[in-house]
Amino acid sequence: MLVLPWLSRRSLLRLAKFASWIVYLVSPRERKVGLANLEHVFPGWEPARHKEVLRASAFRFCVMLADLFWFSKNTRTRIDRHVHFDDSARELLVNEAWLGVTGHYGNWEILGMAMSQMGYPLMSVAAPLKNPKVDELFIKVREKTGGTILKQDGAIRNILTGLRNGGRMAVLLDQNTLPRDRGIWVDFFGLPCPVSSAPGALALKTGVPIRFGFCVLRADGDYSAFCPSVIQKPEGTVEELTQELTERMEDVIELAPENWLWMYKRWKYVPEGGDRKYFPFYAKPIQARHLRK
Repeated sequence: MLVLPWLSRRSLLRLAKFASWIVYLVSPRERKVGLANLEHVFPGWEPARHKEVLRASAFRFCVMLADLFWFSKNTRTRIDRHVHFDDSARELLVNEAWLGVTGHYGNWEILGMAMSQMGYPLMSVAAPLKNPKVDELFIKVREKTGGTILKQDGAIRNILTGLRNGGRMAVLLDQNTLPRDRGIWVDFFGLPCPVSSAPGALALKTGVPIRFGFCVLRADGDYSAFCPSVIQKPEGTVEELTQELTERMEDVIELAPENWLWMYKRWKYVPEGGDRKYFPFYAKPIQARHLRK
């Protein structure tokens, strides 16, 4: 907060580049996770290509973290100057209730801040950080342009109220949500993983459209926001809709894999009856305590 906001855009990007190399070199565990994920999703690639994408992913993640602080200064001016919405993103800028789906892809934090600044504030649910002071700081930055961060306790009721009143809700789809927390198993790049059933259940209950939204770093250091797909009338069961959302997320990742957070343990759990040999090395059989509260 004392240093990063005062850097020029070019200096910040250079610092993030340096930091990403440090992260890549001194974090063997995370590097191993990222390479294992890439080898699973893109088995036909050469090892050098896996490493290239992983380094690019680490750079983008470091930029995202640095930008949380950099955009805290002169927020409105910097968002206007450095965040650009393409023609498809007009689907996100509508005054009606909708459910937004994004993931650990590009800069999901800046997307929410930019939309709120443009007059289309978002609601989102964030898990509390272990350090209360840091958690308070991050919430303050996230809500600076008018968005709302909901606490996990009682979130569903607040979300339903917000959607029924014409609000917009954004969720991260690609998280490990355990069955005990209303997670369901879906196929993601050929392997089952637990995903929150909340987006599908909320869309089917309220009938609001589902819009995908992402914000990716450009070669010039600015961001480009886009909306690759929209489901105007959600249909089917919660399981079917959740699987469809996951497949649409796959399509986005395949187009530009360097934007996804490959160091995340996406296939952390092996479902009951699953064969561990098909999963990345870090996967572990799901335990009974993960299945129920």
